Amino acid sequence: MNMKSVVFFSLATSLLLASCSLINVVGYTSGIKKLNENQKARVVNAIKPIEELPCDKCIYIVGEDQLRDYIQKQENCIVYEWISQCPYNSLPLTVERYCDSLGIVPIFLLSSFSSESFTNYNAKHSPLLFIDTTPYKTDVAYKYMEKLRSHLTGVPESFPFLYWKFKQGNFVGFLESEEDEKGFRLFAARETPK
Repeated sequence: MNMKSVVFFSLATSLLLASCSLINVVGYTSGIKKLNENQKARVVNAIKPIEELPCDKCIYIVGEDQLRDYIQKQENCIVYEWISQCPYNSLPLTVERYCDSLGIVPIFLLSSFSSESFTNYNAKHSPLLFIDTTPYKTDVAYKYMEKLRSHLTGVPESFPFLYWKFKQGNFVGFLESEEDEKGFRLFAARETPK
């Protein structure tokens, strides 16, 4: 590879990684207003408890209390804040299989709507959730996700980690993911603050 190719590849990779961060930081909105009629028909307010929701073609809007109650019922669970627009993020099926192999309940929480939210969600038994943004009084994704993350974890600072681990309903820490030739895995990024 010549020097121009190396520089171009490095620049393209950097822009891709930066774009994923920007999606969750710079001000993407929930995207719900931009959905077409077919997509809007698949966005449903969850009336039932989360454990009774099917894993189907719908995206279920849940309240913070609903999500908290569901987390507290689980022995071990991981909330995955899925940014569907970002090709760098792991697909839900990969995360679901990994969690299943460890006996961990995966909870998939969509950060904002996009066409990818409907086409790329491939988990087999975990419904796709979206938080009701009304109580947060904002439609800016990073703002309502930051507030939700803070309310559920008790961490007041802004930590944009996509995986939040809970054990017996208590926040344990933030995780990061890695995919390589050995497969997908999660590892501790930040433990619960003392």
